Amino acid sequence: MGFQDSMTAAIGKIYENLFKLPGGESLVRGMSRNAARLAFYNPLAGLKKRDSLPEIKEDVLRMCRLLKLPVSVSKESPDQVEFLIDACPYGYKRQEQKGVCDAVMDLDRTMVKLCGGHMVINECIPGGAPKCRVTIRKAEK
Repeated sequence: MGFQDSMTAAIGKIYENLFKLPGGESLVRGMSRNAARLAFYNPLAGLKKRDSLPEIKEDVLRMCRLLKLPVSVSKESPDQVEFLIDACPYGYKRQEQKGVCDAVMDLDRTMVKLCGGHMVINECIPGGAPKCRVTIRKAEK
């Protein structure tokens, strides 16, 4: 396991422990949304509001490559793109981690929203799926 993987797993453990505290879910969701905003507005990220789904898709794939996330496009249509994520970067695998998984996915939802899209989590590894499956559409105006 490389340094980045170790750090991400450690952050995942911190989120998991925070999530268990009273009010922890709100705290983890807020931290995740703020992390997305910090990344989006960082000039080095090169992100901005996009006008088309293909542009949003490319931004998502570029961010996943930068973070070394095992993601692939499984389905694509003019209206939506479905992504498969082979493994959770935070290491969430167990059913009892499903809540914290959903809370930290607010980072991804917020990032996609800032780019002009809307993301839905269809299946997740802690929910019993072999891979996480998410769908992204262009946001309604």
